[in-house]
Amino acid sequence: MKKTMYALVALMLTLVLSGCAFVVRAIDDERAYEASQLMESVNKIEVRYTYILSTPDGDVEMELGSSGTGTVIAVDVDDESSLVLTAGHVCDVEQEMMSPFGMLKLSESSMSIITFRGTRLEAFPLVSSMSPDVCVLYVKGIAGPTVEIATELPPLGSAVMNAACPLGFKGDKTLHVSTGLYEGVLVEEVNKYVMSSVPIAPGSSGSALVYEGKIIGVVVMGTPRFQHLAISTHLEDVIEAVKLARELWVR
Repeated sequence: MKKTMYALVALMLTLVLSGCAFVVRAIDDERAYEASQLMESVNKIEVRYTYILSTPDGDVEMELGSSGTGTVIAVDVDDESSLVLTAGHVCDVEQEMMSPFGMLKLSESSMSIITFRGTRLEAFPLVSSMSPDVCVLYVKGIAGPTVEIATELPPLGSAVMNAACPLGFKGDKTLHVSTGLYEGVLVEEVNKYVMSSVPIAPGSSGSALVYEGKIIGVVVMGTPRFQHLAISTHLEDVIEAVKLARELWVR
């Protein structure tokens, strides 16, 4: 009798454990699929600018640029163009800046994105703001599959995902996908931010914070004292910026 009972208990444990393993595997596969879909929509942005330095011998042009200044994600597309979302400070170009040689004044600037497939496309800001920190760009060409924007924030503690180009793509494709938890909203005097325990690095700015395949924020900053903390522009500000960009978008 005891042997039969032990056998039944062992069988039940085996079934339970097998069932748990199956559930965990199913969740992993689902998140892996979500990550692969998200990666296709992520692009690197490059900003190049030319400044004028006035010297006693005349004006000197200085071309400056940065590779992998941030990350953008496709949010709308038609047959010939796209809208991509990023952080406002990624799109911001200083009109004047001090250098070891003196004051530099901006002459011209240009932006382009490099898609996950390696295609370079011209980009132009349609809506850009530093407060809230969000930017939507018009892109000549297809920037990838679009990611839908959520209508509300998830329950506290929900699993979230981020795909970014920290320090830009290197070689073929080095796109970092990370996960964490939604930790609520930080309210400041002027702006609200979405908090999450997603690890980020320089170059992650502008990447999307995603819950169940939908954007709930745009990563704008972290903190050097706590690596696993991403601070993102609030969903409400993202919705408003994309709405305005769609109104300005000439198709």
